[in-house]
Amino acid sequence: MGMYQKVALTIAQLVLLAGMGLMLLFMIAPYKAVGLFLNPVNKKAAASFLSDVASGGFEQAAKSIGHSRKQEWIAGMEQLKRDGFYAVGYDSLEVPHDPEHGDGRANIEFIQDGERQTYYAVMTFRPGTVQQACLFFGKPSRHIETWNKLNCHY
Repeated sequence: MGMYQKVALTIAQLVLLAGMGLMLLFMIAPYKAVGLFLNPVNKKAAASFLSDVASGGFEQAAKSIGHSRKQEWIAGMEQLKRDGFYAVGYDSLEVPHDPEHGDGRANIEFIQDGERQTYYAVMTFRPGTVQQACLFFGKPSRHIETWNKLNCHY
């Protein structure tokens, strides 16, 4: 057997072993295997969404949401801002927060009636889009209720 055939055989064996390893990973912990591909995509979508919302770019942020009611969402977010409730930043973005569910978490800082307030957000995803961004904790308000009606679809 020539050198070329030995190299080709070795490469074929490595590809076969890698494929078997990936198949085993899917069988043992499918959420980890899927997460290897989806988590970076979802983290990028979350970062884009949060950055765009914090800068007031609702048209751009709408590109990162995973539902069809985009115009209703934009109008609702613009109304919230006129009412004195709007995001100004975020930190502690973690995607995935729970590898089995592939969800995300972040702290979103808002101006609420002239005061800074930080809320804990739980995000869910469709591949490459933010499906939900639900606010929890912090000072309860009608603004939070409106935000969650727009961004948190139970």
